[in-house]
Amino acid sequence: MTHQFTRSAATGVALGALLACHASPPSGAVRAPESGVRDPSSPFALDDSIPRWMADAHVPALALAVLDGGRVTSTRMSHQTGFPNWRWSLPGEKLAFQAEPGAKLGYSGEGFEYLRHVLEQRSGGSLQHLADSLVFAPLGMRETTFGWNPAADPGRLVAAHDRASAALAITPRPMSRANAADWLVTTIGDYARFAASVLHGAGLAPATYAEMTRAQVAFDGKPNEAMGLGWEVMRGPVTDPAILLHSGSDPGIKTIVILLPASHRGLVLFLNGERGMDVVLRIVKAHFAIRELTG
Repeated sequence: MTHQFTRSAATGVALGALLACHASPPSGAVRAPESGVRDPSSPFALDDSIPRWMADAHVPALALAVLDGGRVTSTRMSHQTGFPNWRWSLPGEKLAFQAEPGAKLGYSGEGFEYLRHVLEQRSGGSLQHLADSLVFAPLGMRETTFGWNPAADPGRLVAAHDRASAALAITPRPMSRANAADWLVTTIGDYARFAASVLHGAGLAPATYAEMTRAQVAFDGKPNEAMGLGWEVMRGPVTDPAILLHSGSDPGIKTIVILLPASHRGLVLFLNGERGMDVVLRIVKAHFAIRELTG
């Protein structure tokens, strides 16, 4: 069956976090700083500080100084960088801290873009190359790219729609301008393969998987909801104590993935309408008899 291409802002973040975990050492990736020396053959580790040789013209000197000062890489994956979501929301579109790094939760695409620069410079490969070699090819995800592939059939890209069901004009972001937190282009089949892999450990060392799915920082006023590494982690019932989810919202495109690792159940929903989350809620209520998910 040929699936249509869709795009998602936020579901790419969950994949990007898994990519960073895959780039970590195969064992002992999550360790206390005093527990020993990291395998020097590995390009990356979850407890790395940002290397001092890392230079990014898009990040101010202040950010380099603070983020290099012993801050752990996992801070970026749990949205505690202190950066805004995107710099264009700030005066002059200049990146600046909105909070002390590591001090609070604040969703940030900029934080994942910074992590992308680290991964690329440390490994010597592009984000797409890393994803292809570590995640996409092993899982058979042949139609997933960070940005629109100009060689793909444009007729397979789903149209976004407003609340009146009118099609919205969208300019695709090309692969040449890949972004770690925006414009993941995929199909429902490919992303379902990714979700199934995460349900069964994602090929990670148990300690790394446990760290990725552990509650790192709670949402304000929601003690049962937190950020893990790239995933929201919700406290569930005894049968499913940890629920992983990530939603995405762009104009006319609504996406969500919900995973219950303990019972090996999940949902991947991509909708191309502004009212998509209304449909999502109805499907979730029909599929899961879990009060924590449906209120």
